[in-house]
Amino acid sequence: REDETGTPSHPLAVTPTRPPAQTSAPPPPQQSPAPASRKRKGGGGGLDDLVNSLKKSKKTSIAESEEKWKLYKKESGLEDELALNAKDGYLGKQAFLARSELREHEVRLHSKRKRR
Repeated sequence: REDETGTPSHPLAVTPTRPPAQTSAPPPPQQSPAPASRKRKGGGGGLDDLVNSLKKSKKTSIAESEEKWKLYKKESGLEDELALNAKDGYLGKQAFLARSELREHEVRLHSKRKRR
């Protein structure tokens, strides 16, 4: 449905109080974009320089948090305490699991032999 101005009528539509202003002045001439073959002389390009500087200085959040953690450890003196209490890494844990499984297997075999 349309009203007398040709715009669709809607219960929530806002209607302008006066019609848009009509100007008789011609629109300004459009500038044609610079040809791609033209290059700026002298390395101006302020926006290009800004974009490039932002790209170079980006850090990931993981890298930032790693740096902050290292700084915190130094400032609070936790480095020595953490080094003393450090456990083996992944390989150490795997070796422990292998030893414990072997021990459990030996205990089961020993208990079976006792029953006989």
